Amino acid sequence: MPSNIFVECNVNFNEFPTKSGILDNYTFSIKDLFDLKGHVKSNGHKGSLAKFEPCNKTSPVITSLLNEGAKLIGVTNCDEFFYSLTGIESSFQQPKNWINEKLVPGGSSSGAASSVGYDLVDFALGSDTGGSIRVPASFCSMFGIRPTHGRIPTNGVTALAPSLDTLGWLTKKPELLAKVGKILLKNYCSKNNKIERFIVVDDLFKHCTKEIYTASRKWIKSLESYGDIQVKSFSKINFESAIMDFQIIQGWEAKKGIVKFIKNNDLKLRQNIQERINFADSITETEYKRSAKNRNIFKQSIDSLIEDDCVAIFPTTPMPALNKGKINQELTLFRKKIHNFTCIAGLTGRPQISLPFSLSLPLPFGISILGGLNRDEQLISLIEEIYL
Repeated sequence: MPSNIFVECNVNFNEFPTKSGILDNYTFSIKDLFDLKGHVKSNGHKGSLAKFEPCNKTSPVITSLLNEGAKLIGVTNCDEFFYSLTGIESSFQQPKNWINEKLVPGGSSSGAASSVGYDLVDFALGSDTGGSIRVPASFCSMFGIRPTHGRIPTNGVTALAPSLDTLGWLTKKPELLAKVGKILLKNYCSKNNKIERFIVVDDLFKHCTKEIYTASRKWIKSLESYGDIQVKSFSKINFESAIMDFQIIQGWEAKKGIVKFIKNNDLKLRQNIQERINFADSITETEYKRSAKNRNIFKQSIDSLIEDDCVAIFPTTPMPALNKGKINQELTLFRKKIHNFTCIAGLTGRPQISLPFSLSLPLPFGISILGGLNRDEQLISLIEEIYL
């Protein structure tokens, strides 16, 4: 198996008992933050392998998939401690974008996206805190779901920022959104209310590239047969402040967990990751409390704009996949722009699915649908209606 996608794992996957179910004949991979009995997790950092003992249990999420017939193929590489959106910040060999190896795959679930892209597995489990599934889905032209926060239990998984962390999956096969969802999402109900309205977030479309704007608007036009389409402005929401609140909350929660681990073990990190760790370590409790209060105000503002019977539509990322050779020159602006698009689901806990666009376009990108809390099934049903 390619070393840039899968990390070394001495576990014999055939020793994990499987049963028969709705995932018979499907294969999957897991990001290297899930507990797998006998496996030593790296969390994207080679030096941390010497600091961990082999896991003594397997994450219940993995067991539930095995019990439905899915076959585990491998453990995938990821950005160091999941604190990146580029997909090229692992301390192992970097995963590649299957569409064009000159492009970044997006992160931190980069290996997960590569394992799906190169058709090594049917679907891949990953995590999404600030966009770590949605961004790779956009850059690698596949489906990527960030469920409602808390719908999938995160026990047996390394945490980055617990109030923002979610577990989700990537796939090229739209039918696997529902099949995997029925297993992993608590209290899954396929008879969820039908979506009546589509809210086009005009402000976000204005902040994306002309290519994305043009292609997306044509796709949105095709949704008229599924419900009413309305254009709304989110101009009253201060996204710059929301992004800072997101980063402070994420950093404060990381400071209480992985930052302590990194400092206690004197781990050497890649420069971009170290800068984020330094920022997290500098956050004060006063700053965190202020951002937590602002988060509640932000939620209320979004609730007033996106009601339960509708979904919001906007590009997953404001630009298509970026060139590896230029990414470091554009990194600060890249992160700020992308967080405009990813912070809504993060701060509100709402579910979001990124959809792939045609590979005939010059560069890959995705468009997203964002739903109401615990309305994951609505989004999945819409995808089935459109693609199946």
